[in-house]
Amino acid sequence: MDNLVSDYGTPLYVTDLDIVEDRYNNLENSINIDVKYACKSNFDPLVLNRLQDNDAEFVAGSSYEAMIAYENGVDAGRLQVTAVSPSSESITQLINLSKESENFTVVINDYDTCRRLCRNGFSGRCLIRLKASKDLMSSDKYSNGSYMKFGMTEEEIRDSIRLIQDSGADMLGFHSHLGGTIKNSDIQGFRDHCANIINRSKKYVDLSDIDVINFGGGFGVPEKQGEEEINLTELNRSISSVLESEDSIRYVVEPGRYISAPSTVLLTEVRTVREDDNGRFIGVDAGMSQFPRTTMFDVYHEIRNLSDYAEQSKQTVAGPTCSGADVFCHEREFGKCHKGDILALENVGAYGFVMAGNFHGYPYPTIVDADGNTSPLSGGLE
Repeated sequence: MDNLVSDYGTPLYVTDLDIVEDRYNNLENSINIDVKYACKSNFDPLVLNRLQDNDAEFVAGSSYEAMIAYENGVDAGRLQVTAVSPSSESITQLINLSKESENFTVVINDYDTCRRLCRNGFSGRCLIRLKASKDLMSSDKYSNGSYMKFGMTEEEIRDSIRLIQDSGADMLGFHSHLGGTIKNSDIQGFRDHCANIINRSKKYVDLSDIDVINFGGGFGVPEKQGEEEINLTELNRSISSVLESEDSIRYVVEPGRYISAPSTVLLTEVRTVREDDNGRFIGVDAGMSQFPRTTMFDVYHEIRNLSDYAEQSKQTVAGPTCSGADVFCHEREFGKCHKGDILALENVGAYGFVMAGNFHGYPYPTIVDADGNTSPLSGGLE
């Protein structure tokens, strides 16, 4: 890490691609349904190409995300793209990608999008998105908005099926959106979600007439020391108990965070140390511009002081922006910090740099792998 900081400075994202590869293969080999990697968690081309080398397939959250993957070496035939209220430019991109490979697939979220695609000559493969059960959505904070946003009404589904058939496009089956933080306590709920999507699919088609049921979803990772990884054996047993034995159907899940989160740390340098009656304050050069996740979602990320492991101290760590919300932790005990120390925020491989921006004009962060190879996205999108 010292060499990487010397070469690239801070803030600096560092990804261990071996961890990405190992976690993908472990999941793929542990459950009886297919795994597609959710690019939205981390679309660094270094990550995508390592996964493609392991025969992975990919789910992109927009045509723009898909174009990043495609233009950086991912085969169009390995891509599935979700179309939610797409722009005209996005519709064109989806149609063009479908012409690059007959295996390219679009997930259609609503009837209006279906109509616009078919009107513009789309004749490729697609999935229709069903609504997940509202009580199974993974986050109470966002469940109502997610329920309204993701998936079609029953009338839209039937109208979309007719329109797809009339246009000559290929409806492969159904898709759903659930969320990406499923842990051991959620396995039963995820099983119920899978059973619900299978049963709902039967309302519209004979299962022997479709090829794919995609459950969406994703699996969480331990956030704090001592927390357990999701039990893949129990997950597989639970899901397998509800799968129909129809040979033609390919069942799919879409993890992103499970695969990418533990692979990456964000390195940041201590620039300010202040101690008063309110406690010990640590100011660092990374903040919500480079890593907004703690600010947006109030989530926990371990912080390690790479410069000193001995003396412990309760410390509040905050970024440099002019926002009181730009705080990584409040009065957390870890290695006592001094000016010039390097801190590592852990588990930032998912929804880290992909959510970064230029608030206050701060530059987009530098991104490298553990060997010091620079990501094509280092410094921001062109």
